[in-house]
Amino acid sequence: MADGLRPVPSALSEARGQYDFRPLKQVEAVHPRDTGWRFGLLAVISVMVFFAYGDPTLLWWFAVFLASSGLHFAVVHNLPDHGSYRLLALPLGSLMLSGCVYLFAGLYLWASPDVVFKLMSLFLLVVTGLNALVRRSHHRPLLLADMGLIAVGIGARISILWLEAPWQTDTLALSTVLVVVGAYFLQVALDVAAMRARLDIARRTEAARERQKAMSQFTGGVAHDFNNLLTAVLGNVELARLSEAPGERDELMDEAERAARRGAELTGRLLVLSSVARLSPEPVRSEQLLASLDGAARSMLPAGGARLAIDAPAELPQVCVDPGRFETAMLELVGNAAAAMPPEGGEIVIHCRESTSRGVRYVRFEVRDTGRGIAPEIQARVFDPYFTTHPVGQGSGLGLATVRGFVEQSGGRIELDSAPGQGTTLRIDLPVFAQA
Repeated sequence: MADGLRPVPSALSEARGQYDFRPLKQVEAVHPRDTGWRFGLLAVISVMVFFAYGDPTLLWWFAVFLASSGLHFAVVHNLPDHGSYRLLALPLGSLMLSGCVYLFAGLYLWASPDVVFKLMSLFLLVVTGLNALVRRSHHRPLLLADMGLIAVGIGARISILWLEAPWQTDTLALSTVLVVVGAYFLQVALDVAAMRARLDIARRTEAARERQKAMSQFTGGVAHDFNNLLTAVLGNVELARLSEAPGERDELMDEAERAARRGAELTGRLLVLSSVARLSPEPVRSEQLLASLDGAARSMLPAGGARLAIDAPAELPQVCVDPGRFETAMLELVGNAAAAMPPEGGEIVIHCRESTSRGVRYVRFEVRDTGRGIAPEIQARVFDPYFTTHPVGQGSGLGLATVRGFVEQSGGRIELDSAPGQGTTLRIDLPVFAQA
């Protein structure tokens, strides 16, 4: 067995002895565009044969094929995300049933003396091979099932040839071509499967390396911040204990209290980052959120620097959000936009509008600036905790990370669009409040 066809490490959870069915469910799920053209093509062939030759056999076959395919989709849909390896027999069985029904059409056409029917049969065989190569080459059990059906189809076609015209030159030539093409396609499918398996392993290894790097950066940043705060608290308390002047002791204790409060604030930001902070969401109109933001946002801009414009249509629906946390998140975005401005200044635009994605209505809040933009190689990291593009000593590296945590905890999503020299746009989508 080729090494490249072994299941990738995440497919089988050895610790729990369970199979990960999520990749299989993703591959075998109903994809309207892909499924539509395949079933449409088979329907056209069935109808053409009926009207051209008056043969209704393929019409009945198509109905049975739809039923068997529906059964396969239902079996796959009802699989758990993780379960016993033996459950894999269910989708494989339904796939083999659907494949055998599909195989019947090809053999029925091949058994006809009409050349057009034989060409249609070969076309169906090619479609089967391409479908296996494109959709199932990274899932070994499904690929082997398809390869088995293709081998049976080729063998059955060769048998029909020899029953009709044994030891004829055409029979020998066509049989040889079918065997060679089938063997070549099998080798290509196995090579592609092996290559995909290697790519999957490399991608997962790289993702694990990036997660480890982000975790190291995060834990190092948290340890550094708390170490500084504890040093300030303990140092001032120790100095206050040694001081004999009441005024000096009070000043030292005040400094220790301020450091402790900064620690509490840091803890709150970490809770927001982990999406477990205590929020107080309430229905509020989108334009009211931005109206309350106006004064605070303008006060953050340097004099004679960036210009701020807020566009909030009055007819937008309500969103359910914590107003205080929302204002903090938006001010963080405005502050980052102002810091990205060139010395001659620029423009920051806050705009909101309604949008729809996958049937869900959102209110989209955009913060768009004309600053220097973000380089493509670091865009994927700007939401990582303790990652900052500011000079040393400026910025905690938690700003965008806490914004993302707040947005996700509020049921929304955040996106970034930027290019060097063309500015940056950050979009926050919050679900529309559904009134009871």
